[in-house]
Amino acid sequence: MGVKQVVQKKYRITIPREYRALLGIGEGDEVEVRLEHGRIVVVPSWFVPNPTERLSGLVEGVRVSEEPKREIRKAIADRVERELEGE
Repeated sequence: MGVKQVVQKKYRITIPREYRALLGIGEGDEVEVRLEHGRIVVVPSWFVPNPTERLSGLVEGVRVSEEPKREIRKAIADRVERELEGE
C-alpha cells in the first residue's frame, strides 16, 4: 500500500496522517531517513525492530512472550481507528 506525494519546494514531502498516527510521529520528532534497495525509508528514531527480542533475557530468568507484542499492536490499531473516526 502506498500513497503518492508531490515533492514540494526545498524537496519536502508530507507523511500522510494515517502513517503518522500509526507510528506515533508528531511535529518536531526525529526520524531516520535511509536508502534501502532503491527506496527511501523513513523510520522514527525511537523505533526498535523487534522489542520483545531485545527485552528477552534482559533480566535473568525472565523471558518475554509474543503476547505483549500482539497487545501493543492491537492498542495502537484501536487508537488510530478512534482518531480517524473523530475526523
